[in-house]
Amino acid sequence: MELRIRHRSKTLDRKFQLTPSVDSFLYCGFHYSDAELLRRYIRENSEKAFEELVLRYVDLIYSAASRQIGDSPNAAEDITQDVFSVLARKAASLQTHPNLVGWLYASTRLAAA
Repeated sequence: MELRIRHRSKTLDRKFQLTPSVDSFLYCGFHYSDAELLRRYIRENSEKAFEELVLRYVDLIYSAASRQIGDSPNAAEDITQDVFSVLARKAASLQTHPNLVGWLYASTRLAAA
């Protein structure tokens, strides 16, 4: 799956596996919480931290979108891209959110509606 995400003033084109490797849950060799990765993304402009969040949740978002809209892989990819684009824009306000995965799931359901 290829995601095109607006990151600050540039566009990131990344191809993400739908099944991340075991190592993808480690950012620079350490396991960080979602909140810490969002903070690093905001404060340090860390693409790697944001990429880690994408790798953690791309399967969940894609699967939830797929289930809601039915048999349309392209539409599910578009919804997945939209959800991560919104996350990139709202990262500052979400860094203290108690349950990022819940927000991502709810955002997916809204985007797929």
